Amino acid sequence: MRFMSFGAPNTDAAGWVCYATETAGLYAFARLVKDVRGQFVVRDLLVSSDDRMSATDLQSVKVGQIEREANAWPEWMHEALLKAPAERDAFVASFREGMVRKGESLSEKLTKDSRPKLTRPGGEDPEKFYALVARAYREVAAQTARPAPVLAEEAGVPVATTRRWIAEARRRGHLPPGRA
Repeated sequence: MRFMSFGAPNTDAAGWVCYATETAGLYAFARLVKDVRGQFVVRDLLVSSDDRMSATDLQSVKVGQIEREANAWPEWMHEALLKAPAERDAFVASFREGMVRKGESLSEKLTKDSRPKLTRPGGEDPEKFYALVARAYREVAAQTARPAPVLAEEAGVPVATTRRWIAEARRRGHLPPGRA
């Protein structure tokens, strides 16, 4: 483990440590704070990989080990760890602002943020409707592995209906073929 700083260059602002896991090329950046007992605990955790990350890789990040090692450091090092810079706090706060809130569905968040709501096709041009289905599908698929239920909830239709819409958008060439 080594100290990392997200503060201004040439300062000794800290608060974050870098933890190299047993998996080559996998690193965890942990922000430490003191709990009510005066012990360091991980408040924020960022994981970075040189290659594709797997669930097994995430299991190799040992939060308890990070905390034990930090708490074993000399007292003079503790002071440096508690000086997390405001720049990093602002980044974390802005990232959290964009998150889906408790009680808010993913489809509500996506609809509010980026695109018009899908509705059942009426008498309008079917090509236009299926182009809109394809656009909505691509946007939702970038956020979740199960876009059909999100689109169904948004449109107020059964999931089977949105799956038919997606299949028809594929058939018309608005989406590439699905994976088997």
